[in-house]
Amino acid sequence: MRLLVATDGSPRSLEALPHGQRLAAAVGASLSLVRALDPAVDGARDLALTVRASAELAAERWRAELAALCRERNVDADPEIAFKEQGMEVSDALLAHAVRRRAAALVLSTRGARALRHALLGSVAMSVLQRTPVPVVLVGADAAAPRSSGPYHILVTTDGSPASAAVLDGLKRLLRNAHPSGVRLTLLRVYAPSVGGPPDSVAIARCERELRDFRRKAPRRFALETLVRPIVKLGGVDSAILEVARERGADAIAMATHGHSARYHLLTGSVANGVLAHATVPVIMARSAP
Repeated sequence: MRLLVATDGSPRSLEALPHGQRLAAAVGASLSLVRALDPAVDGARDLALTVRASAELAAERWRAELAALCRERNVDADPEIAFKEQGMEVSDALLAHAVRRRAAALVLSTRGARALRHALLGSVAMSVLQRTPVPVVLVGADAAAPRSSGPYHILVTTDGSPASAAVLDGLKRLLRNAHPSGVRLTLLRVYAPSVGGPPDSVAIARCERELRDFRRKAPRRFALETLVRPIVKLGGVDSAILEVARERGADAIAMATHGHSARYHLLTGSVANGVLAHATVPVIMARSAP
């Protein structure tokens, strides 16, 4: 089993590497550092008889550079190149490579851009989320350095909908080789009171039933707790999730995403975007069916 950490060669993108290393160790996976190469552009400086031959020369040079970066950071990871075919975006090349490698997850560093910038300029991470068949681990701008030891604690969120269970399918894939003592899970259902809605006691009881159903679909060999948490005053669902993550000392937050476009998120809002914008830990996202 393998985790892929994507980089564009910039220092910011490499901030995801230690988080990938920590997660790989916890789930019993090998680690690779992968960069997307455009043969027509990136191979231009390497003279050869064909574009493909030039691309292979560039790829050899990039692999050496990636290997050197891993050594500098004392990270045991294999350097890999994802070739960008004609008509592909970088996100397409990364996803195609992840599928070929049968990756358990793709780890990316986001650049901390807010929703408006995502909507106007686009983002590799957002593009990946729209189509990914594998879990995506996003390391935001506020992510702190990962802990070096102890069980990997994942806070798994649900909104009670069938679509939110997609995160459990993604986690089963990611955790299939993990030792039971190496991972612990907290399943969270946030309760948001509504004006004119049922009494709190009735709504919370419904949330608890939804959480029991959610738990039945969760991986069973790991230490597991369940929690219903009302939103904090003047806060939203994303604030409640982040508060629980801090309280419980989570190493990551896991949630399902519907994979909508960035502009849709800008116009309608998104709990996932709110969590990612302020999370101090990686956010594991699994795409639900459309």
